[in-house]
Amino acid sequence: MSSSNTLDIVVPAYKGKFLPALLQSLVDQTSKNFSVIVSDDASPDPIRQICQEFSEKLRIRYVRFERNLGRADLAAHWNRSVELSTAEWVLLPGDDDLLETTCVESFWRTRNAERRKRSSEVLSFGVRIVNESDHVIRQTQPADATTALEFMKKYLAKESCPMPVAYVFSRKIFNECGGFASFDSGLHSDVAAWALFGARGGIEPIENTFVRWRVTDINISPKLHRDRPRYAEGTMRFLAWLQTNRSNLALSDGDLALLADLIGWEIYGPMADAPVGDWLPTACRASKLLNSCRSGSLARHLFRFARERMRRSNSART
Repeated sequence: MSSSNTLDIVVPAYKGKFLPALLQSLVDQTSKNFSVIVSDDASPDPIRQICQEFSEKLRIRYVRFERNLGRADLAAHWNRSVELSTAEWVLLPGDDDLLETTCVESFWRTRNAERRKRSSEVLSFGVRIVNESDHVIRQTQPADATTALEFMKKYLAKESCPMPVAYVFSRKIFNECGGFASFDSGLHSDVAAWALFGARGGIEPIENTFVRWRVTDINISPKLHRDRPRYAEGTMRFLAWLQTNRSNLALSDGDLALLADLIGWEIYGPMADAPVGDWLPTACRASKLLNSCRSGSLARHLFRFARERMRRSNSART
């Protein structure tokens, strides 16, 4: 049973390098209406010791799991971390992310406003993407969507960031939707969750407030994007998930076809430079999947794969 008007900031932790900075950003919040749970994924780093250093500054609970789960199934570790919470609302930052000082205050102000834009079970911050030195690389606005289709279109247009640190969600919607869906290394697990969680009441923006998502060489996401066949395979699994869950997402035939057409470019491009032995079977399987979503004929998608590969080849020679 969740407690009303409460927020848990749940940190699925494995790396200790930036964890003190995250916890300090929580100490510095202008609103103290939250508690912290740190979920240690069998880390070799001194996560417990780091948490103890903040025990007098934060309402913090440390839980260690002896079995590492994040390496094999990141979404499963997110799920077991969220399940440690009994709060009404949850925010799930990574151990190397940061919250700017007014995040909690802005969340509660938006959540409790008399005239809300909508009664959403998901609210979103803007994101400042930073590097290892905290230098801002890029900035995105909070997600603002009334339907899963609208959210997906904005995500695919790179108008909003899908990382968990950017979203506060209710335990109610988490429970009703079964948590985060499992994909390879968590690829698209977050996108699937916000689409599904927001399908009923939309996603409400928390205006003029930013979290910071850190990109480093030790992040899973950049490594996975560089493994092109694996990224393409994960993207196909995500499209198949959309197809299976279309009724829960309130997607019409036309909606699914539109999203499949947009997602297709997330597969054509990464695979264009792959060896023929990887490229050809992937192109055939992806084209069949895209065709089954009614986004065009099998021949059309095979042609797009071939055209993108030829374009990359010509660019490399010039």
